[in-house]
Amino acid sequence: MNKKQMTTHTFTPNTIKIHWPLAREGQAPLAEISLKLPVYHDFLTLEQTQKLEGIDLEIAYLERLTGLKEAEILELKAPDYRVLSERLADYLQKKSDFFISIDPDSYENIPLLKPLGPMTHVSATIPTARAWKLIMQHQADTDKANKLAVGACFALSNEQMEQLSLPDWFLLLERATDFFTKTSDYFSAKKIFAN
Repeated sequence: MNKKQMTTHTFTPNTIKIHWPLAREGQAPLAEISLKLPVYHDFLTLEQTQKLEGIDLEIAYLERLTGLKEAEILELKAPDYRVLSERLADYLQKKSDFFISIDPDSYENIPLLKPLGPMTHVSATIPTARAWKLIMQHQADTDKANKLAVGACFALSNEQMEQLSLPDWFLLLERATDFFTKTSDYFSAKKIFAN
């Protein structure tokens, strides 16, 4: 197994400067907003329980990730809101390799944007056909099938998976999907998990 040197990647969400500071009752005007990384569990909770869509869902995410109340978010000037909206879209749609440099062929020592306790990196193991059979038995429940795939490849518990940042989840899901959709020729040609 070709072990790549493990380096620590530190990801700090950017503070977003507000062009038109937000007036807040009894407080100094807000000129900067920090947008935390969304956690996979929060994503599932909002998507499944809130029954929100469009801008209402976006505002619910922004409330959770900025600490601002809906009334404060709605008082942002539209161009400042768009900056937050675009950054949120990056967090909700992009894999962690968009935010930090990760080897596109890496299945070992993959850095996490949001560490899981002391765990700052994860490495894949090659899943068996038994895992594939279990995933196929649950293919009607996409969330469960995805968790089974990531769990089988990265030895993460449900609780650990739910605490992954959403960009980390997307990258690990992509890597896990490779094992179930690509043949051994793919891995052999790239010298991934070479014997």
